[in-house]
Parts: sequence; C-alpha cells; structure tokens
Amino acid sequence: VFMVPAFAGLAYDEFGAILALQEKSGDTPVVAAVRVIRGKGGDQESAFIPAARPVGDRATVTGNGSLYLEGSGNLLGGLTTAVNNGETRVTGNGNLVLTSMTSATDATGNDISVKTTAGNVTVKNVQAGADHGQITISADNGSILADSTGATVKAYGVALNGANGIGAANGRINATGQRVEVTTNGAMYLAADNNSVYSYLSGNTIDIAAAGNLQIANAIAANGTIKVTGNGSNSQLVAGNIDAGAGSVNLP
Repeated sequence: VFMVPAFAGLAYDEFGAILALQEKSGDTPVVAAVRVIRGKGGDQESAFIPAARPVGDRATVTGNGSLYLEGSGNLLGGLTTAVNNGETRVTGNGNLVLTSMTSATDATGNDISVKTTAGNVTVKNVQAGADHGQITISADNGSILADSTGATVKAYGVALNGANGIGAANGRINATGQRVEVTTNGAMYLAADNNSVYSYLSGNTIDIAAAGNLQIANAIAANGTIKVTGNGSNSQLVAGNIDAGAGSVNLP
C-alpha cells in the first residue's frame, strides 16, 4: 500500500508506465509525484517519479502495473489513465475531471477508484472489466457530474457516492453493471444499458432512463420521488424493494 503525492510532470517508461502532464495558465497549479508499481507479490517492482513543475491542465498515464495518485487542488483539464494488470486509485481534495480511465485486465484486483474530499467529480468515460471489475467514484462533499458530451461508468460492479447529487436531468450518468450501487443526499439522474442490475439506490430523487431490461433490487427515496422510464422495445423491469415513503413512485 502506497500513499503517494500525485499529478506530476515527468515521463517514465522503465516499468512500462508513462506519466505526462501539461500546464495551462489560469488553472490551480498542482505539484506532484507518482509511484508506479508493477507485478505481484515478491515479483513486484516500483519506481518513484519526483515532482516536477506545477501542473494545471491534464494528466495522461499508461502502462502495466498498479497506479496510485494523490493530489491537492483542482485537475480540470482531464485525467486519462490506461492500466494493464493492476489497480488504479486516485484521491484528491479538489474538483476532478475524468476524461478516460480504463482497466484493460478483467480480473480480480484490477479495479478503479476515485475519491475527492472536496469539490465535484466530472465523468466522461470510466470502464473496467465486465466480469470482475469494480469502479468506485466518491465525491464526499460534492457531486458526481456528467461531461457535456455524456458520461459512461461501466464494470461488473459500480459504486457512486456523491454527497450533493449524481448527474442532472440534462446530463445523466450512464451507470451500467451487474452490481450498481448509488447513494446521495440529493438527486440522482441515471441511464442504464440493457440488462443492468441496480442493487442499491438511495437519494431524495431517483430518476432512471433504461435502454432495455433493468433489475432494481432496492431503491429508497425517503418521502421523495422514484421514477423509471424505458426506451427499449419489449424491455422488462424487475423491481424489488421500491420505497419512496410518503413520496411518489412512477414505474413503466
């Protein structure tokens, strides 16, 4: 387990990993470093890349092995990661923009997690394995928002936790998987691909647009609103515990 200050400005490929950042004037600068880890158990190798110049625009990381990034401040230009055979973990305390994060190896331990303790997380594309992958995105004191061109979060397991809200009526988060869990103190606006399974949803407004068959095991909106709409032909909704208290439930 490594605790690493992150978002750096050097390139390094000795262990099959490349980190490149480009600065843009006007953004909050971040001084950073990264430790790239490759391999498992006794065969594990690591390289530490020291901090370079302040960075404010974007980060691109590719390579084999696990990747752990920890940063301070905003990363608004977009984070792109492509990891093979390893975990991806990003933590911060500002606004984060996730342009593209992918885990190419569909096996246990090749998960993606993103967490910010302050600010919002804006998502464009985050994908891990359909059979074993897990994606966890948390905005402890903010919201999880969709990029203006759309937002896709797809893996076997998907967990989204946005304190203030998740998605918007005009910018849904496409959360697709076989174990999707979404929690917020505010409203959630989701889109689901065919044959998704939503195992647990909790918020004051739950609004889902389904593109096909959808299973919802638990949806809880205490005295709020639960609404599901479908746009797939001959699609089915399988609903379990749907509880809006004194609020309203609207199912197709």
